[in-house]
Amino acid sequence: PIAEEAFFRGFVFQALAKRWSTAAAAGFSGILFGLAHLQPGLILPTVGLGILLAYLFRRSGNLWSSVVAHSGFNALSLSAAL
Repeated sequence: PIAEEAFFRGFVFQALAKRWSTAAAAGFSGILFGLAHLQPGLILPTVGLGILLAYLFRRSGNLWSSVVAHSGFNALSLSAAL
């Protein structure tokens, strides 16, 4: 989650948000986030997660908030899969 958040929210989202609206930047970075996970059946939920994490990052102004949320999501997903 740290590396993914640094890249998708810290780099991609912020770069897009300088040129586009928050919604467009969150949407496009969320699509890239979903596609990067390479699981066809999970692309849409992962896109949604990416969009939510972008808004959380934008609202908090702190990358750690999205890292913690992403880590929590991964922990819940892993426990549900077991």
